Amino acid sequence: MSDRGPGQGAGGRILLGTRLVEDEQLPGWLRPLVAAVHNSELRGPIANLAHNAPVDARRGSVLMLFGEGPRGPDLLLTERAATMRSHAGQPAFPGGSNDPGEDAITAALREGFEETGLLPESVLPAALLPELFVPPSGFLVRPVLAYWREPGAVWAVDPAEPASRWPWGAARVWAGSHWDPAKSMCPATA
Repeated sequence: MSDRGPGQGAGGRILLGTRLVEDEQLPGWLRPLVAAVHNSELRGPIANLAHNAPVDARRGSVLMLFGEGPRGPDLLLTERAATMRSHAGQPAFPGGSNDPGEDAITAALREGFEETGLLPESVLPAALLPELFVPPSGFLVRPVLAYWREPGAVWAVDPAEPASRWPWGAARVWAGSHWDPAKSMCPATA
């Protein structure tokens, strides 16, 4: 007999994506991605990142925040400071450790606010992706796919955390020619 819930692996790892909202709440361009995430698990080599996580891996969350920019869909990214212990100088989604008692959504929204100043009430969490183990940091990360209903200004709230490739340490990056939900890492399962 297993103590695992639906979509859970060893150690309670979450292996399936979950839709959180109906299509009517999302722009048309985001709907295929949210649909592809729902009840899907990671495939190919990236799936090993979930399956190979240690049972005691630290939990974390990231905010994959899409908005409607002047040129079409855009995505919120930060650049990690060169002084950070892990992932120094890399572009990143806002995110970090889950505080005790926090779920992935609460942690991702808190981190988004702390790192970029975004207003959590302007964000609609749309889906939860399967957990991924990130070996350099030792985190088991749950990505939160979200829609920025009311985009606002973003900046590096703590200049020591995100770096300054962009003068404000955070930026909305146009998804444009890179946008293809059909090439998702979580293809819909039959």
